[in-house]
Amino acid sequence: MRRERREQLQTGLMLTPSVLLLGLFILLPLCVVFAYSFALRDPYGAVLPGFTLDNYRELVQGVYPARPV
Repeated sequence: MRRERREQLQTGLMLTPSVLLLGLFILLPLCVVFAYSFALRDPYGAVLPGFTLDNYRELVQGVYPARPV
């Protein structure tokens, strides 16, 4: 039992750097992009502080109006 615990600890210690790098270089930027998706924009495209759902509303509505074929 003691040997199993030591092997589990070694496995955890060997995985730690990989998990930290994954979080730093993949999950953190993904969270930043998600937060920016709710931000306001000025007419020139700069990000302004604030909160809006307009970006997602435009995504659902689409660019072109639907017309019958």
